[in-house]
Amino acid sequence: MTKLLVEDDYTEFGDTPTPPRVIHPLPIIIPASPPLGSTAFNLEAIADGWRLSSVQMHDGIYTFEIANTRLPAKTQDQFAADAQANPTDYRACDGPEFYGIVATLFQNQTDPAIAPLYTFLNDSTAKDQPYLTTLTRVIWNPSGDDEVIHQFGLPTQYSLRGNYVCLDGNITMPATDAMTYVQAAFNTQDPMQRVDDTFKWLTGKNAYAYRFNKKVSAVQERALRVGVDDDYSFGVGAGDGISIDRSAFGVKVVAKNGEGL
Repeated sequence: MTKLLVEDDYTEFGDTPTPPRVIHPLPIIIPASPPLGSTAFNLEAIADGWRLSSVQMHDGIYTFEIANTRLPAKTQDQFAADAQANPTDYRACDGPEFYGIVATLFQNQTDPAIAPLYTFLNDSTAKDQPYLTTLTRVIWNPSGDDEVIHQFGLPTQYSLRGNYVCLDGNITMPATDAMTYVQAAFNTQDPMQRVDDTFKWLTGKNAYAYRFNKKVSAVQERALRVGVDDDYSFGVGAGDGISIDRSAFGVKVVAKNGEGL
């Protein structure tokens, strides 16, 4: 079933509890081609999570440690402050890190070693779980370009600019015109079909873009959040006010291009 496009200022949605889910076997979808610059894949269990190598990001190939529990709910500002105060601890991931990790698993889905991490990510983004926040902030401006800030509040913070206003809808639908927004949210050049395939493999749902549908009358700042919000879609939503508490995936960057950090 395809969701209808919604044309309004912003489509808001809640985290309504649902009955227990039926657990299905790990789906297998063979991706079209490997990401540019991929290196040897390795995933290993560590005491409090997993260490994942060969994660292709916009500026290199990373190794991450990923916590096996979600970080307790906080605001985006609080997560950023925690990361600065405790730089060796797990911190909230941003949009590109989240997508890069999931995309790496998708690319290596036939490796049985991914099953525990896949299950954790699948369970954590499910309909019966609250949305997860990220360290990606979207600033909607009344004139000129909008702004997507990744690694918000960290010394490594950087931003992208563009027009991210359009209809809500499934990201592969032409009328949604989601490519500019979604590629900025995850800082990827992957086409919308591949992004959709990646999240459908993880969640069983098509990816659905939520954002402001017309230029705002005053500056609006929102935290990028991700998760399954209903029976039909995996939401990529910049709808949370920055004062809202949500949990997050915890990550540590331990290497870039084979060199430890």
